[in-house]
Amino acid sequence: MPIKANNPPPAVNVNLGDTARTSLGGQVTAISYESGLASLPGGVVVAAVEVRDCAGAETTVVTKGATIFAGASPYFFSVQLDDGEVFPAVVGGALAPSVRKPTLPETRLAADQCAQGWVDFHVPSKHPAKYVIYRSLVTIRWRVF
Repeated sequence: MPIKANNPPPAVNVNLGDTARTSLGGQVTAISYESGLASLPGGVVVAAVEVRDCAGAETTVVTKGATIFAGASPYFFSVQLDDGEVFPAVVGGALAPSVRKPTLPETRLAADQCAQGWVDFHVPSKHPAKYVIYRSLVTIRWRVF
């Protein structure tokens, strides 16, 4: 049975490696962050974060008339650099093959089920990452340094 979401909670700030709770009682962890995995034209490098996303006992929520299901997706993640600029995940394909494997799958999660894998980002080499960000019904920010 879905639960009702009224007002989303404020962003949660944690350190890299820490686990934070989602609105549905699941848990998300940004395990590690690596940068400089490959060099791309224009002073861009490939960075990656290893994440683990676990559903809680509740797997659906109704918010603003829509039913949202628990799931894992690289699209929930982004990286914020020390200059404030935010970069979304880069998801596979011929033009951007994944550097670290296994990649985080985009999948619906059953109660207490987990998905784990790597999410890639293309970021400028001149600015280090400050946060890994998870956005779904809750915003979680892991401090990278």
